[in-house]
Amino acid sequence: MLRGSRENKSRGEAGAASEPMDGDTNCHYRPTDDSNQPPGRGVLSMHGLTYGVIRVDSEEKLSVLTVQDVGLVMPGAIMCSVKPDGVPQLCRTDEVGELCMCAVATGMSYYGLSGMTKNTFEVFPVTSSGAPVSEYPFVRTGLLGFVGPGGLVFVVGKMDGLMVVSGRRHNADDIVATALAVEPMKFVYRGRIAVFSVTVLHDERIVIVAEQRPDSTEEDSFQWMSRVLQAIDSIHQVGVYCLALVPANTLPKTPLGGIHLSETKQLFLEGSLHPCNVLMCPHTCVTNLPKPRQKQPEIGPASVMVGNLVSGKRIAQASGRDLGQIEDNDQARKFLFLSEVLQWRAQTTPDHVLYTLLNCRGTIANSLTCVQLHKRAEKIAVMLMERGHLQDGDHVALVYPPGIDLIAAFYGCLYAGCVPITVRPPHPQNIATTLPTVKMIVEVSRSACLMTTQLICKLLRSREAAAAVDVRAWPPILDTDDLPKKRPAQIYKPSNPDTLAYLDFSVSTTGMLAGVKRG
Repeated sequence: MLRGSRENKSRGEAGAASEPMDGDTNCHYRPTDDSNQPPGRGVLSMHGLTYGVIRVDSEEKLSVLTVQDVGLVMPGAIMCSVKPDGVPQLCRTDEVGELCMCAVATGMSYYGLSGMTKNTFEVFPVTSSGAPVSEYPFVRTGLLGFVGPGGLVFVVGKMDGLMVVSGRRHNADDIVATALAVEPMKFVYRGRIAVFSVTVLHDERIVIVAEQRPDSTEEDSFQWMSRVLQAIDSIHQVGVYCLALVPANTLPKTPLGGIHLSETKQLFLEGSLHPCNVLMCPHTCVTNLPKPRQKQPEIGPASVMVGNLVSGKRIAQASGRDLGQIEDNDQARKFLFLSEVLQWRAQTTPDHVLYTLLNCRGTIANSLTCVQLHKRAEKIAVMLMERGHLQDGDHVALVYPPGIDLIAAFYGCLYAGCVPITVRPPHPQNIATTLPTVKMIVEVSRSACLMTTQLICKLLRSREAAAAVDVRAWPPILDTDDLPKKRPAQIYKPSNPDTLAYLDFSVSTTGMLAGVKRG
């Protein structure tokens, strides 16, 4: 028996019951003679599905999802779809929800674990008026889908792969399919890719992690990642926060051989993923950044979705000293250069904390005050002049991971009159791929010296490094873990404001090495 309209555009509540209910509720049974029942097939708009709406679309587009039914509702069973969040209210006929079933043939509980049963499986669907559909509990399937015409069941995704970004739903399986469609066998392993979301500024952002083939170069990988970002943006109309490639066989596995999604996400959040290539694109997906110094209202009862923003909700806020007070200070106005500002701050506000380094747990690992940075920069300047024998204008490659050491080395170069070039250090687990890029930047920038930590010094001179590049061609390498004790005789002062301050080298998304001069 089938009661009620099943057209996609109708707005009746879609459900199933074993006995007649209110007029806008549909009841589904297996037809008496289903031997000639044709398979159901639907071409759905992927953009419509991001709003949880079933909308028929053309087969000629890339932005459609073609689904086929997974069978009929079992005899004597009740199947319905409920909203995936909030109250388990029945979805309307053109909405996608979590499929739930009530039947004597389905498992109803963990043995002796009633709490686990209620939290994981048990659900009592209700109508729009709040009335329960049945006195018997339904079982959640964890599948996203809908019940179509003739009692056919369609599945469009899984609950554990559902990501809600800026009020729109995206399924991890769909994102994986789009990423793998971009020359999958050439750069990454099929089936070794994970997609999940992380919280950034009160909203979910999409992260893609894949295992890279060992024969792929860094330039090829960046080109592939760039095409993946464009494909996901055009097909799913959503930006990707981070796309990371890790070496082969490094992602945690499930007992059946697949990728363990929750462990991969945990490694990402802890900073222990150790990718060999990373492409961060916050500018394409973080749409709720506040303006500098803009005061955001607190969360209130009137908070509603307005486009991609939550009106009335404090997303983020910039804080710090009011620069207007400094502009009125005649003593501050005469300082044109970063090195002069640091010297002035070291005298006037020596104990003010300039930089704070956080570890993977979010706690403070190290910090640097104005006077500490000044004294450390002085010692690095002495090292450059006495041990490196450098002169004004010489280029210095700074091979440091992000942190306090890199900041101190940067200011030390300014104190000595040298031009710093920041270089991402090679990855110890993937030296063959990452070290040639370091060597190329050092050579192209014509660096007269290389500064780094003691640990990276050993890495640059290791046997693995010698197999990847000619280590004898490195310029002099200075270890800043062993700084001199004395101060420089004088600190360099640029002759004019147009003097070159530093060089910024990076490999672009097209695989080309690009350098930008900064004054």
